[in-house]
Amino acid sequence: MDPLISSDGFLYVQQARALYFREFGELLSCYDNLSCYPIFVAGAYGLFGEWVIAGQMTSLFFGTLALLPLYWIMRRFFTEPTASITLLIFALLPPFVWLSRDILRDPIYWCFSLFGLYLFLRHIEHRRPGWLFVSSICFLMGAWARMEGCLFILVSACYLIFSGRHKKWQDLFIFFSPYIVAAAAGMLYSQVVGIKVMDMLKPERLLTRPVEFLSKYQEIRDNLSTLALENPTAISPHFLDWVRHLVWFLPFAVLVVQMAETLFYLFFIVLVAGMIFWRRELFQDRRLIFLVGLSIASLMVLYMQIVYNWFMTSRFLALFLFPAFVFMGAGVSYSAFALGTYFKLTPKKAHILICVVILLVFVPKILRANYAKEKLIFSDIGEFIAQKEHSRRVVSVAGNFKELRSVHFYANRNYPGAPCFEDGISILMETDRDALLFILSHGFDYFVWNEKAWHDGYPETLLPERQGQFKKLRQWPSEREGNLILYEVRQ
Repeated sequence: MDPLISSDGFLYVQQARALYFREFGELLSCYDNLSCYPIFVAGAYGLFGEWVIAGQMTSLFFGTLALLPLYWIMRRFFTEPTASITLLIFALLPPFVWLSRDILRDPIYWCFSLFGLYLFLRHIEHRRPGWLFVSSICFLMGAWARMEGCLFILVSACYLIFSGRHKKWQDLFIFFSPYIVAAAAGMLYSQVVGIKVMDMLKPERLLTRPVEFLSKYQEIRDNLSTLALENPTAISPHFLDWVRHLVWFLPFAVLVVQMAETLFYLFFIVLVAGMIFWRRELFQDRRLIFLVGLSIASLMVLYMQIVYNWFMTSRFLALFLFPAFVFMGAGVSYSAFALGTYFKLTPKKAHILICVVILLVFVPKILRANYAKEKLIFSDIGEFIAQKEHSRRVVSVAGNFKELRSVHFYANRNYPGAPCFEDGISILMETDRDALLFILSHGFDYFVWNEKAWHDGYPETLLPERQGQFKKLRQWPSEREGNLILYEVRQ
């Protein structure tokens, strides 16, 4: 686990600062897409008075609040002990625990999507137009937080259309009315303020992403065909030819492996077992039909995500786990029944044993997280600069390591404005006189020298005729980068 916030967090904090300080011209200067997350962070800043804490507390609040609708969903299908144990599994999944302390959009997306899912399930049970309306608003907020939340809207609308229920067209109008109002309000706001709302939200991505998926898929096959013909390695060309024909299967393998690792294998087995044990109930309960359809659709989206950039991480799996976690509950229920049957345990003892297993599996992993304390050095360097400057101006920083972004962020964190954390920073590729001259000519305020990259010497030895322009301020030891030395650059 990284003690620093993610690089995406820098962008969300910058947008929150632009909102808080009313610098609307800077709102899209770093990141050209605005979600609802920076709005909540800007509100939290008024309460906590510190940007990193405001972002982390916003994530922690919504990540914790998301447990409430998930529990309510489980209670629609299971007894209180089974629902609580299933909730405990999700609450202790290490990737989701770690995400709830970072500055990311995911916890807000989880919270609103789960509230919407719960209310929609209640509408399926007994028609409640009011809950359907609120469910739609929740889905809208979830989709605003993360684009994949739109899948909940699409599948829910399809269910309303094809469910064959009485007054389905009236329900469909109620469901879509928040989106009609939001679109009208966005168009009016665009005209009054002069800000193009569509440029912030970028809804066209919903249409372009499937086309990009097909393009990427064909591109991979074409490249593999070329490799098979050229045969640049000692590997048999038949291997590459078979890989080309199995490209469609590889994303499934990636998805299954990522899911098994996220659920620590044991609970992946419990999830699959729940699907098997509930196979007969699937077509007898309208709620399960909806959840199965949503689960299948989410797998298709995740499949396309893998083909698009061949990247998959645990946090993306929330799209599938939310509707599919009811099958985890079924697996827990049958596990308790099996323990009671084979080991002659009472239901209470069986449930306690399952809880003990869950704690033994997850808690050590959370406590033994790879908390890279050394990375705190980079925030310390930034804090040192901020204290020296008293946050009176936006400072620029140069260096040769990727964590320089953290240095730049913390150096400007308390500045009363919304500077873009992609500007005023230069990650140098060279380590010679020319690089030092580049720093001077482009007016950088600070330079962080790292021993690992600068084998040839220090600024005062590489550029002796201008050594007075590099004032050494402080040194930090680092196992990975060697000694880190902060220089103030004088023009």
